[in-house]
Amino acid sequence: MNLQKLSAVSILASASWFAASGIAGAVSLTTSGTWSDIDPTSGITGGGTNQISWGNPSNPSNSQSSYVFDGVSTMSNVADLTTSFLLGTFTHNNFPITGTSLDSATLNVNLGLDTLSETFAFGFNHNETNNATPCDPTGTTVCPDVVTFLNNSSSTQSILLDGVEYALAISGFSTDGGATLTSQFVTEEGQANNAQLFGQLTPATPIPTPAMLPGLVGMGIAAIRKRQRVETEDSNS
Repeated sequence: MNLQKLSAVSILASASWFAASGIAGAVSLTTSGTWSDIDPTSGITGGGTNQISWGNPSNPSNSQSSYVFDGVSTMSNVADLTTSFLLGTFTHNNFPITGTSLDSATLNVNLGLDTLSETFAFGFNHNETNNATPCDPTGTTVCPDVVTFLNNSSSTQSILLDGVEYALAISGFSTDGGATLTSQFVTEEGQANNAQLFGQLTPATPIPTPAMLPGLVGMGIAAIRKRQRVETEDSNS
């Protein structure tokens, strides 16, 4: 066995592994979402759909408060999914209510890439503030609520692209087209509050860094040498 050739082969194999961390070619993307695991379990309607609603309107002319997720119908020629891309629009219809209020819910995001499809689950926590000063957080109305997402998608949820398993992570809420991303969305009282929700794919299995290449090559050489010794011993016995 020519160890010089082996080194070259090992480096090429490792380089191919690095290349796999980037998704080759543009794809068409679609998303949709439904709500589940709602807390509290009673007094909130719409589980299993893209909208959940709660509370008794304080003003008869208003609606209930609600969460709505509108996915991306079709986004063509998406070239890089390892940087932030649009998952859809999140709306919190924030109206003064009495009675039951939301504490938390899970958003199940279905990600469709060409012919592939996988669903990823993310927790959302809701802070229903008392509409009385002083407000925390402050806002232009009395008093804003706060929506916080949790990147707690199960590690078993992944999608296979170019031979690499990827998980979906939420990058953040944005009200400026993705220029600014935040983990919390402060929603003003008495109105519909819209934010775009962005996400990105991350390798579910860590991809080797260039610093790891010598170690990977060395491991390959050591394995071949061990096999050669075994074969030599077998031929001499």
